[in-house]
Amino acid sequence: MEIRQMATAFLSNGSDMLMMKKAGSRLFDFEFWGGIGGHLEKGELNVPMSASYREIE
Repeated sequence: MEIRQMATAFLSNGSDMLMMKKAGSRLFDFEFWGGIGGHLEKGELNVPMSASYREIE
């Protein structure tokens, strides 16, 4: 099993939430909504907020 380091952000503004609709993944073969995120790069392993900011951008 491969271990992947990931970061996810959930952005809210009052009662609104910014999320991404995803077509599927390695684990799920159906559409689902999730936070904004992705894999951590080598330089981000100790600062996952950097990865979150990069993915949001």
